[in-house]
Amino acid sequence: MGAWLTDYVSYWAGNEGFIRYLNASYRGPAYEGDVTYLDTEVAERHEESTWGVPLVRLDVTMTNQESS
Repeated sequence: MGAWLTDYVSYWAGNEGFIRYLNASYRGPAYEGDVTYLDTEVAERHEESTWGVPLVRLDVTMTNQESS
């Protein structure tokens, strides 16, 4: 599931984007036959950062068909 999250965020960022830090907490497993939905909100946005490039913080939520 960590790979799903990393892949989702890197696709969102595009070819010019870079995942600088990822902190995830998984509350339950994905069972066979479950559908996993990912929902994202841009929580913070900074035009200038320490690294000299724009920086965003995303809040990503993963849910299954029972939670959505």
